[in-house]
Amino acid sequence: MNVHQMLEHLLFPLNFAITENPIILVTPVEKLPRQREFLMSEFGMPKNFKTPFLPVDKTVPLIKKSCKILKIY
Repeated sequence: MNVHQMLEHLLFPLNFAITENPIILVTPVEKLPRQREFLMSEFGMPKNFKTPFLPVDKTVPLIKKSCKILKIY
């Protein structure tokens, strides 16, 4: 991962936190209470956790054309 990819990688969850973007629900509705308990617990995410909605074999396409634009963002 280069600097540009890393910056966009860090912006990805931040944009979900501060905007009204729709979130893809991959957990069955009946399991949501248990998932919330886990997220609020002292346990961290498991090592090598794979996000189900991200591509496995490649990086996510870049949103901005250059790293200079990201510095302004």
